Amino acid sequence: GLVAGCLTDHFVTTWETTTANETITIPTHPDETYNYEVDWDGDGVFENMIFDGNASHTYPEPGIHTVRIKGMFPRIYFHNDLEVSGQKDKILSVEQWGTNEWASMNDAFWGCSNLEIVATDAPNLSSVTDLSGMFAYAYKVNSPLSHWDVSTIENMKSMFSYALAFNQSLASWNVSNVDNMIAMLDSSNLSVENYSATLVAWSQLEGLQPGVILGAYRLRYSNCVQPERDILTAA
Repeated sequence: GLVAGCLTDHFVTTWETTTANETITIPTHPDETYNYEVDWDGDGVFENMIFDGNASHTYPEPGIHTVRIKGMFPRIYFHNDLEVSGQKDKILSVEQWGTNEWASMNDAFWGCSNLEIVATDAPNLSSVTDLSGMFAYAYKVNSPLSHWDVSTIENMKSMFSYALAFNQSLASWNVSNVDNMIAMLDSSNLSVENYSATLVAWSQLEGLQPGVILGAYRLRYSNCVQPERDILTAA
C-alpha cells in the first residue's frame, strides 16, 4: 500500500545506547544543505521537526533503536568522531539506503567499528563522485555490494582501508571513472579468490583511467591473474 511505498524511501539505521538517558547525534557535513525529518523509534511516525544540520535525541532506556530519516539528507558524516564525538561506535547497521540522493560518501562511516550493512537495496550514488574513506576502520562491514552502481565515482581512496572483515568480490563494479584508489583495500580481508576475480573483471573494463595505483596492502592474488594485474598497473 501507500504507506509501505513511502517507507521504502527512508534511510534507515540502527543505533545502540548502553546507559539511561543517553543521547545519539546524527552527524552531518557542515558544507551541505539539509532539510530532513527523523523518526527516532522506527514506528514510521516522524517528529514534527525539520533539521538543517546535526539531529540529536535522548533515549530514556538503553537498547537498540531504529532511526528513520526522510527528506533532504545529502551526507552522513561520522568522520571518525572528529566533528561529533562519541557517535561512531553507537551505530550498528544500515538497514535500508532508501531513495535518498547522496552528494558524497567521503569519510561517511569512517571509524564506525560496530557497523554492518544489512540493507539489500543500494544507495543512490548517481550524483556522487567521492567514496573515499567511506568504510575505513569499519571493522565489521562485510556485505555483498556487487549491486551498487559506482559508474560515476572518481575517488575510492581508503574506501575499505582497515575494514578488517571485508571479504567481497567487487568484480561487478564499473570503476572506469575512478582515478584514485590509493589505500583503497589496504588491510581489508579480501580472499585470494575475491581479489583475483576483482582484478580480472576490472582489467577488462573499457576506458580505465591512466596511472591509477590500487592500494591493497596485505592482500594476495593468484599468480594466474598476473597478466590482468599488469594491465591494471599499466593502464
